[in-house]
Amino acid sequence: MLSVAIWYYVGMPEKNPPRPIAQNLKETLEIYQRDGVEAAVEASGLSARSIYRWAERAGVRHERAVFKTGCPSQSAYNRGCCCDGCRMANRDANRESKRRRVERAVLSQAEVPHGVGGYSNWDCRCGTCRLAWSNYLRMRRDSAPNRKETS
Repeated sequence: MLSVAIWYYVGMPEKNPPRPIAQNLKETLEIYQRDGVEAAVEASGLSARSIYRWAERAGVRHERAVFKTGCPSQSAYNRGCCCDGCRMANRDANRESKRRRVERAVLSQAEVPHGVGGYSNWDCRCGTCRLAWSNYLRMRRDSAPNRKETS
């Protein structure tokens, strides 16, 4: 049933003046389905992302839903596309993000956190990080469901 009430946090009134709020989720999704996300945002005072999430969970679709980037892209991958192009775009974006993060740490000579995060996120290969990574992989392997052994 779509009659769940929308709860909206306004925050500090002097900084966030109250906006119009649709009476309930059903009304917001009806506006979304009929007029699009912009009208639903205006009627509810909520973000487009929240409305997209609610619509997806409720199985409501708007025919004219247009996304800013198409396939293949990292944002299409984040929306659920699993094609080879989107997977490659996501992989490349994450590699670039890690490269920039490691480069920033090297340039600023900042102390990186040691352990599993230091090994995987910062490419630290000190003894502490290597041992933590080894233990992490061992724990994952031991907790994985038993695989059929081949003899």
